[in-house]
Amino acid sequence: MPTSMPIPYRGQKGFLVYVKERMPQLYARIKDKIPAGPLSGLGLVDPTTSAPQTAAPTDWATLIQNVANTAAQVYLTKEQIDAQNKILNLQLSRAQQGLAPLDLDPSIYGLPSAGVSVGITPDVKKMLIFGGIGIAAVFLLTRR
Repeated sequence: MPTSMPIPYRGQKGFLVYVKERMPQLYARIKDKIPAGPLSGLGLVDPTTSAPQTAAPTDWATLIQNVANTAAQVYLTKEQIDAQNKILNLQLSRAQQGLAPLDLDPSIYGLPSAGVSVGITPDVKKMLIFGGIGIAAVFLLTRR
């Protein structure tokens, strides 16, 4: 058996490369049965015909834009964490003094506020009314 380079792939793709290099007759018999298409991401394709996927080269402007967007997101997250800690410390100091917690609107501290709706919306109310009328009509018409 000839010595060759170690196989760089793992899993099924590595197995197929191993069979192709070390058992070419067996590989020639099973080559047509290797599925292609959506299973190619699983390594179930002929490893010699599939081209390695490389990332598209990016230019400097895109790179700088990505760095700026990431920096802005980090800054926004830090500001939101600081505001949340400020509210938390205020509530903890009130709890230590035996006072009730404040009902604060987080949007005044720059935090996104959770829009919680209690009850039913007008659209749901209309749907329930028309649905009830429809059910009553079906019940009354089929009753005879």
